[in-house]
Amino acid sequence: MAIKSRAFTCAIKDEKQIDALKWKLQNGFAPDYYYILHDKDLKDDGSGELKDPHFHFVWGGYKNPLSLNSVADQLGIPANMIEPVHSMRAILRYLCHMDQPDKFQYDPKEVVSNRDYMVESREQDSSYFIDEFHDWQEVRAGIMTMEKFIMSHNISFTTLRK
Repeated sequence: MAIKSRAFTCAIKDEKQIDALKWKLQNGFAPDYYYILHDKDLKDDGSGELKDPHFHFVWGGYKNPLSLNSVADQLGIPANMIEPVHSMRAILRYLCHMDQPDKFQYDPKEVVSNRDYMVESREQDSSYFIDEFHDWQEVRAGIMTMEKFIMSHNISFTTLRK
């Protein structure tokens, strides 16, 4: 079964890929796009050393889900570098590490977008949550576990209480 989504994300280090992706996003490939340079992230090994600088790109807003392979082909990026977005709000907040206080907190003004990043990172656009509704139906039918649903949609117990 082809993986489909209305939004996608990837991390890119190569300057040539960054420029090509940025050009495609700015020239109508996606209705919405957001990206930021992560150049202050620390390695996970506890060494205190910086990770290599990399950009995080998020794009989407498609009316109909697109296959991951077709998006990869159109952007010229290997499909294994692209991930479907399950929660637009969660991925947008990740750009600045808003929900990861143990990571470097990037300034939201560093996010480049054709939308209002601060509004979008706080609000939930219902068009992105059709995938979550579909997955919830699979939980109810016993096809998907609750644990997988929670992990896939970056849901915390704090979120569930609100």
